[in-house]
Amino acid sequence: MFSVTLFGQKTEKSQNRELLESLTRLSSQQLFDTATYYYKNIIYDTALICFNLIINHPPSDDLQQNINIIKAQNMAGVAYSSMSDYKNAYNMLMDALTLSEKHNIESELSNIFIDIGNVYYYIAKYDVAEIYYHKALRILDDSLQYQKIYNNLGVIKTKSQNYDSAFYFYNKTMQLRKDLNKSILSSTLNNIATYYHLTKQYDSAYYYYNVSLQRARVEKNPILESLISSNLCEFFFEKDNKDSAIYYYDLSNSIAFEKRIFTHIAQNYLNLSIYEESKGNTKKSFEYHKKHKNIIDSLFNINIYTDINNLQRQYEVAKTNQEIEQLMVEQRIKEQTIRYKNIILYITLAVLFLVTFVLVIIYLQKRKINKSYKLLFDKNVENIELQGKNPESSKEKYKKFIIPDNKKSELLDKILTVMEDKNNFCNPKFSLIDLSKLVDYSHKYVSEIIKNSLDKNFSLFLNEFRIKEAQRLFSSHDAAKYTIEYVSKESGFQSRNTFNEAFKNIVGVSPKYYIKSLQEHKDKDKIANKYLNYTEMSV
Repeated sequence: MFSVTLFGQKTEKSQNRELLESLTRLSSQQLFDTATYYYKNIIYDTALICFNLIINHPPSDDLQQNINIIKAQNMAGVAYSSMSDYKNAYNMLMDALTLSEKHNIESELSNIFIDIGNVYYYIAKYDVAEIYYHKALRILDDSLQYQKIYNNLGVIKTKSQNYDSAFYFYNKTMQLRKDLNKSILSSTLNNIATYYHLTKQYDSAYYYYNVSLQRARVEKNPILESLISSNLCEFFFEKDNKDSAIYYYDLSNSIAFEKRIFTHIAQNYLNLSIYEESKGNTKKSFEYHKKHKNIIDSLFNINIYTDINNLQRQYEVAKTNQEIEQLMVEQRIKEQTIRYKNIILYITLAVLFLVTFVLVIIYLQKRKINKSYKLLFDKNVENIELQGKNPESSKEKYKKFIIPDNKKSELLDKILTVMEDKNNFCNPKFSLIDLSKLVDYSHKYVSEIIKNSLDKNFSLFLNEFRIKEAQRLFSSHDAAKYTIEYVSKESGFQSRNTFNEAFKNIVGVSPKYYIKSLQEHKDKDKIANKYLNYTEMSV
């Protein structure tokens, strides 16, 4: 339920009921103007009530009303994003995109693409965010929007430590501001400060943080003020200036709690955790880290990613169905005048059928030739599926080698527990020393346990976990956009050659062949489906 404080001491339910009654009496345009007022003043709860009333208005062919609905959906999506509700944000934005395409309304498309890109940025899917930013760039005619995109692309490049490209985009943003007298200046200045911060140019970083904070206050942008204050908190902790750090921590948190900016609160807790850990205050560090993790887990869990992916697929399917329906209508009209072409169509279908039949024969022959490799590949797929159904299977596999000594068994169990976390073994710098520290034993003893219990050295032991992660990435639904180079880095290998050698040694085939076999595995039923489709068309 939304929380609105407009009617003195009345109860929240009573306030909301009276607010709704007053809003429903407004015309569509008045309601939109009211929503925009609350939106600009960052009173998102009340703004969302207005937006939902606009969005739920009965369908109409009125162009301006549809434009207002699209704008309401878009602005509601931004409001949800600001409140860290990314699932509802994405849902609203995709509804706006669908309605825009349905009524051929292009005036809001650039805004929608930018805001969808922002949602993907917030959930750290930077590659998809870039795709939507570039979609917006292709249709932009607004200089302020160019600034927003260049600014956001600069942030993505900073996150990926591509500092040269980041600085290029920030300069483009500043150039546009000077040329066209429009700006998102405070945000860009903060990003430039972050760039200098990450590159250890502390004097320049401090200067730009201060200038951006002052600018944010002039622009009356509390969300950005909270973010910059959080950045200054982290900055002063790094400089070991606790008093200044705490001041900006309190400032950021006070705004973040008021505006429900949970990502800023989580970052502030993380800053405190890192600082306390550096001072040896492990207990305090753990408390702050736990608070940070609780917020992050509630905002960025696997369900959100799954829901957003499902919404994306639903949008694509709906769009495809709409295109198919349109094609079918056109086809029915054409059939009235081009019936004589049916003979050509039948011949074509017959040829396609024969071609398909030949392809099936070729495929079956090739399948026989590659039988030995297929058996090996299927075994690997089976292992991946078993591990997906039973996450403990990997651990159980190793447990059968445990020697009958309680302390050694306990250590090996600790080692396997540490290796369950891919953040450990996917770190290219992860070493035997790091593993030893995590299990709190000497590296020589850890090495001996691995060798004696599992009959392998640490390097092979580590690579087996990394290769399993690589196989998981190759088998994921996003695998089509992953290069072998990307997967090798994501799974912890520092070079492509090392990855290829390890993969072939452990899996038995090269990564290229493995990917090819995966695709063939997924496409096994497609030939039969083609046959059925052609048969239906001929009928």
